Amino acid sequence: MSAMDAFPAGTKVSFHGANGQSCSGTVQSTSQMSDGTQIAVIKVEGRNDPVQLPVIMVHKDSQ
Repeated sequence: MSAMDAFPAGTKVSFHGANGQSCSGTVQSTSQMSDGTQIAVIKVEGRNDPVQLPVIMVHKDSQ
């Protein structure tokens, strides 16, 4: 299973923000950059704009 398959749209995820706080959100989509880096577009709880993160920085929520 590739990392992109591991984070389909609707997957609940968490990650650490730039300030070190734990953030939660929902994957909206995934894509792959030309260098092979896999990117998740995440709608973060409490924010209007989605963020884009390498999937290596994202963890599935266990709920």
